[in-house]
Amino acid sequence: MEGMKQTFLLTSILALSASFFISDVTFGANSDIIINEIGGFPMSTKWIEIWNKGSEPVDLIKVKGRGWKLWDPTVVNGHNLTVSTTDSIVAAGEYAVIVQDATQFLMNYPNFTGSIFDSSFDLKKKDGGVVGLKDDDGNFTETTTYPGGLTYSWERKDPFLTDYTSANWQEHASGDTLGFQNSNYGITAETAPTTTGTPPADTTTASHSLPTIPSTSSLWAQIKINEFLPNPDGGDEWIELYNSATTSLDLIDGLLCDNRETSCTIATTSGTIAAEGWATFFLNGSHLNNSGDSVILKNPDGLMVDQVTYGTDALKTPGKNQTIARKNDGVDTDSEADWAITTSLTPGTGNTIVAPPAPAPPTNNGGGGGSSSGGSAGTTPATPSALSIPTSQKNTTSTAKIPAKGLPASRQGAGGDQVKIIWKISAPRTAAPQEIAELNAAGSADPRGGAIFTSWNLGDGTTIDGQSVQHSFAASGTYRVVVSATSTQGTTGQQTFLITVAAGLSTRHGEVLISEIFPNPPGADQGEFIELFNSASASISLAGWKLETNNGKGFTIPEKTSINPGGYLVFYRAATRLVLDNTKESVTLKTPDDVVADRVTYNQSEPNQSLSLRNDEHGWTTEITPGFLGVSAGQVLGEKITVSKVTPALPTVARPTRTPVHLALAEARSLKKGSAVSVQGVVTVPPGAFSEHYFYIADDSGGLQIYSSKKDLPPVAAGDKINIAGQLSQANGIPRLKIASVRAVDILATKQTLEPEKLTLEAIDDGVAGKLVAVNGEITDIKGNQLYLDDGETEGVVYLKTAAHIDKSRLKSGDNLQVIGIVEQTKNGWQIWPRANNDIQLITNSASSQTSNPNNGPTTKYVITTVGGLSLLAAAFILQKKLVQK
Repeated sequence: MEGMKQTFLLTSILALSASFFISDVTFGANSDIIINEIGGFPMSTKWIEIWNKGSEPVDLIKVKGRGWKLWDPTVVNGHNLTVSTTDSIVAAGEYAVIVQDATQFLMNYPNFTGSIFDSSFDLKKKDGGVVGLKDDDGNFTETTTYPGGLTYSWERKDPFLTDYTSANWQEHASGDTLGFQNSNYGITAETAPTTTGTPPADTTTASHSLPTIPSTSSLWAQIKINEFLPNPDGGDEWIELYNSATTSLDLIDGLLCDNRETSCTIATTSGTIAAEGWATFFLNGSHLNNSGDSVILKNPDGLMVDQVTYGTDALKTPGKNQTIARKNDGVDTDSEADWAITTSLTPGTGNTIVAPPAPAPPTNNGGGGGSSSGGSAGTTPATPSALSIPTSQKNTTSTAKIPAKGLPASRQGAGGDQVKIIWKISAPRTAAPQEIAELNAAGSADPRGGAIFTSWNLGDGTTIDGQSVQHSFAASGTYRVVVSATSTQGTTGQQTFLITVAAGLSTRHGEVLISEIFPNPPGADQGEFIELFNSASASISLAGWKLETNNGKGFTIPEKTSINPGGYLVFYRAATRLVLDNTKESVTLKTPDDVVADRVTYNQSEPNQSLSLRNDEHGWTTEITPGFLGVSAGQVLGEKITVSKVTPALPTVARPTRTPVHLALAEARSLKKGSAVSVQGVVTVPPGAFSEHYFYIADDSGGLQIYSSKKDLPPVAAGDKINIAGQLSQANGIPRLKIASVRAVDILATKQTLEPEKLTLEAIDDGVAGKLVAVNGEITDIKGNQLYLDDGETEGVVYLKTAAHIDKSRLKSGDNLQVIGIVEQTKNGWQIWPRANNDIQLITNSASSQTSNPNNGPTTKYVITTVGGLSLLAAAFILQKKLVQK
């Protein structure tokens, strides 16, 4: 009996000791959520794609403050996950992603449709690392190691194998498959292997066949960047694409980018590009740097299709109004030799290379010769007045210089004449096919006082004489219009501009505005209305135009409805049946082709006030004026308004009343409201980090908030150096520079050094207002979104802005922190605003559990369990020896 007891004891000890040799990285019950791909290495925002390979949805954040975690060896308990724009449930078969910054991730990958989880991890590109997942019970579901030096994503070979070693992973050949099945397997759930082990050596079996490449992928590969204008002389920058395929392609959701890693997208492509044809995209704002940059084309999946970099020794930067163009349309040998700088701008047509003139030689001032008006050697010459016209647009009746009609040759302007026509041109930049466009140069003048004769080469083979002409373009495209003139005094001149013609680009679209919205009238809601205003000088037909609200409801404006110049139409709820929400509403005006002509959004309506347009801004007012802007309403006829014959004052764009003065940021902050200034600085807080209405810049003197009431902000990133002009204003006592539109911003350079200024809390004063600073201290209290920080001398306030998505659950009183953020003086005193989770670094926590407790790390746990197992084994061997001896 005693021997049986001893044998049972020995067996129990051996079984218990064996359990100690199971690694601490054990796998929980739910192994359906896996790490499937790790990427984003060319950009600063990395991502970890996870996939639910099971048949049931999984909620990664079941209870507030508790849920799944992303693990790495630096954080024992793991990084918390939060969601903002999506839900926390990963559906069966859904691809989700864990990122450091959801807002920035969506800028880089706008087409991603899965759940997005924020976390505070940091992947190190050069060194590689280990990441893992813990479920809501704290169990590891898996860990994986990714190598250093990755260029493309690190993707799992077979998601159904429980093989977590590098044998089941590889680097993608050319990009990533974010949100889609990985490139190296084609397994379906029905054919998925159920056994564990290493992947088979042969992955070309039926269950591992490569996925079929969509037909559009091969077509996108034949789309080339063909010409681009980075430094226009007025007007927009633009990028031209060429389709070298024999099949047309829908360009919807392609991406045009520059070399900025953190906010790649500068434009989204759309429309159709014909076989062996061109498509030109005009950029809203300043994106392509004059000193050098890259132009990048990506397909809708975010994969790079083409790229060209200029500002190098091999491909110089072009001058003002010069383009970089392929020498042969669409011919790509991946060499700078494919490209040339040209003074011939040919968007939408075949490239014509006209080399810029060489710099003028030094002027010889000896021998009594006068100095040249052209300047000294090395000065960039002006663009020639006579730009070459592509062969496809040349017309035998139009030349670079038009002889004066009926004048002797002696009266015609000489080639070296420095006096030119002073132009005043009115012409649309867009038009619809067959729409009559009006072009007018009647205000142009000759400094010599002569009468002017004008000729228009319209770029479609048509030439028309006259100071004011009308023309309709038969087909869609971008037309290069050249207007030339000479006077009876022999003075000449020439101007060139572009008109883009396409369905939905009527010259009238931008001239009809939503001028007043009345969403919250007293009593019955039948008094709600939406008012439109025509800022054009001609009547516009609104037949078929649409008014839409947030809930998807719409009203189509009836046939035979037109709006007079300077006139108003009021659409009441009784006619539209549109219900205006008192909170978070958006009213959109669309053309019959579903082109957005105007959109007005508000978050909270004011009772018995209308949202009215004044000086190009909408604001709440108690002056309810349906049918007139601050004037008597006129006669109401159903939904139509008849205004008096006196044309009311048109809404005007708010502009500075004087020429902007260039100032340092600290000096600009001190000026009174309404001052027009121009400033330069490096972006410290990009748009969206704190608000969709503003961002921050800084220079050596201070920092300043840049604000747009219309959210019309440039796609700048932290580290971009910009020049910006606007009007000073204030909000809650904080100075800010208000800009009229994105066009007020010019990006001068990218990737500038951006270091916060290290300060004590006591040193915070007006001298650092608006700057990016770094402070250290201990959390003494947490109240709502405010952390009270004490550095031993002074207590300060760290305020966590909602848009920054900072996880405060990881912070506790007693923690010692380093905080980086913008410092501003609010009505409640000085505050520091961190931009993201990474701006708050834990030095030591209140219990020092994660930094000093030797029993927390997984390695230590494994050592403890191993030692425990060895102890039990030793006990077992001693017991066995005693049994043998007996």
